[in-house]
Formats: sequence, structure tokens, C-alpha cells
Amino acid sequence: MNKKGWTLAELTVIVIIILILTKASMSVVKNININKARIYTYITMKNLTMGNIAIREKYTDFYPKTALEHDSTETTDWYCLNLADVFAKDGSTNCNKNLPAQTDNFILANGVSIKGVSSNWVQAYDNLYYKDLLIDIDNTNGINKLGIDRFPLRVFKGSNANGDSTDGIVLPVDCQNGKDILYDKDKNLVTLYHSYCTGTSNIASSNELISYSAFKVTDGNKPKTASMIFAGKSAIEIDCLTSGGKGFYNYQICANKGYYLHEKCAHESTCTDCEENGTCPNGGTESNCNILAENNKVTLQDGNKKGYKCFSMISKPMDGMGLIGGAVMGEIGI
Repeated sequence: MNKKGWTLAELTVIVIIILILTKASMSVVKNININKARIYTYITMKNLTMGNIAIREKYTDFYPKTALEHDSTETTDWYCLNLADVFAKDGSTNCNKNLPAQTDNFILANGVSIKGVSSNWVQAYDNLYYKDLLIDIDNTNGINKLGIDRFPLRVFKGSNANGDSTDGIVLPVDCQNGKDILYDKDKNLVTLYHSYCTGTSNIASSNELISYSAFKVTDGNKPKTASMIFAGKSAIEIDCLTSGGKGFYNYQICANKGYYLHEKCAHESTCTDCEENGTCPNGGTESNCNILAENNKVTLQDGNKKGYKCFSMISKPMDGMGLIGGAVMGEIGI
């Protein structure tokens, strides 16, 4: 006798199988999208940084007097023109000032579009200035949604609250209802509203998309070679761990987020005032930090001891392995 129908049990099994396969396929698609975003965002940030270095090397200054003169008289933006000149592009360049926010300045050869490069430099505080950028990793081919294929960045010039140069630094942005925060040298809260933040996309405080690794000289016989100390940290966390509130993000942000100076990054300069500002290693005292700093010193070939600061670099995404530093278990020249 031929079977002409399905039993309830058989139908239930089939439905379960379909649900499992659907969930698995959705997971694969999601991972593919995340990996693509990681790779393209990493490449774009590296390219922008290298482009800024090229500008500084060409003019011996990131934003020279000629740039100021150009921007005060021309309808085009000096930085945009010079940055675009560094890259291989797909199509023409539009560096006119006062472009509509959604107009591309240029599209890179890999299809990534960049907006906001010809916008005016905005003063954050004192001598710190920035431009809001938006990268779209697939130009107009994707869904064009913040946090999916569009990601906000900032490029800085001038000096931060600690007096350190920020010329050409490119950083990801946290979009909390359209804003992120900094503090000036007097510890006043500064709110920065990003031109392209239309929702919540926190890539500065998350390591899911952009990750950083910390390096340091650990061998006195190789003072020009740095070893990796730790990896897989967000832009804000890596800055706090390596500088203890004396980097781009100052004490208040590090303390508010519960980030302390890493033990291996204790240095006589980073230990100063860490107790007062609540960023000493493990929440300890400045004297304990100084002990760690002394222990972190390396012995040079002449027998003297020297302490080296930690520094960070954006990590290269490794396909199928998440955000893992490209120099894991290795060393880099400095």
C-alpha cells in the first residue's frame, strides 16, 4: 500500500531540519558580512593613515601654511585634494567645499567610498581639530546602513589634551545617539556630534570590528624591535591600557570605563598622577606603579637599564580567526 501523506511526527522533523538549515545559513551570511566589514574597514583605515603620512612627508607638515592659504581662498579643500592624489581611485575626485553630506569625495579602487574629506576642520577644543568621515565598504551596492556597511571615522590634526600631536591620526567613532565625548586639558567634558551618526554604532569602544594590539621593546639587545604585549582591544581600551590616560583618551574616559594602565606598560611617565586619576595598574597606587615601571626596564648592551613605553597598532583581521594581530607571536621593527 503506497503512502499518500506525512505523519505529524515526520512533518515536525522536517520543519526542525528546515529551521536548523535556515539558522545555519543566516549565521554563515552574517559571518561573511562581518569579516568583509572587518577587512575593508581595516584596509581603509590603514590606507588613510598611510596617505596622511605621505602628506606629512611631502610637505614636512601635515597641514602646512600653504594649506591654510589654499583653504582661505579656494573653493576646494587642500587636504582632500592631497589625500586623493595618494590613492588609486575608481572615477573622479570631488573636493569641493560644502558638498551635501551624502556626496562621495572619491571611491577607492577596491570600491570603498569616502565622504566628508572636504568638510571644514572642526575645533574640538584648544588646538585639536577634526573632520568627520564616513566610509562605505561597498559604495552604493549594499544596504547603506550604519554599522553594517557604513562606518564613521575621524581624522585629527593639532594636539590633544596632553599636548601630544594628533596630526593624521584616524580613529573609529562611537555613535551614542549621534555623539561621542572627549575631555579637554582642564577636564571639561567636550561632546562631539558626528555628521554621519544616525544611530548607535560603537566601534571605538568595541573590538568586534576594529581591534588593536600593544607592542613594546622587551629586549635591550634589540632596542629597535618591539614585541607584542597583548591584542584584541578596542580603540579606547588599548589607549587606556598603554598610556593610562595620557594618550588620546584622557583619565576621565579611562576611569569611567574601568580601564587601568596595563602592568607591562607601567613607565615613569605613565605612572605619574595615575593614583590621583584612578588609572594605576589594577587600581593600585602610584608607588606600586613605579615599582612595576622599574621592573619593566630592560638591560642595554652597555649595562644600563632603560624603560620603554608601550604603543599600539591596528590589528590585521585574519580570515576565519576573527580579529587577531597580523604580528601575533612575532616582532616588529620600530
